[in-house]
Amino acid sequence: MDLRQLQQFLQLCLILNVGFLLLWTVAFRFAPDFVYRQQRKWFTLTREAFDEANYRLLGTFKILVIVLTVVPYLALLLMQR
Repeated sequence: MDLRQLQQFLQLCLILNVGFLLLWTVAFRFAPDFVYRQQRKWFTLTREAFDEANYRLLGTFKILVIVLTVVPYLALLLMQR
């Protein structure tokens, strides 16, 4: 795998990860009751615990996307100059 292929791979990963992050954020922001009702079928959590878990997981996922996708992609872009 050469640097161009790696850059394309990270670019695709970035698009998919940011898309998933946006979808999750929009669902949690604009339809929290619907999401909670759907998840309550599988997990027994209070609403407060559910909100806290989602908030923590969104933050963790955002940090992981930045560290594992954005930073390496930017590094490859800078290497090409």
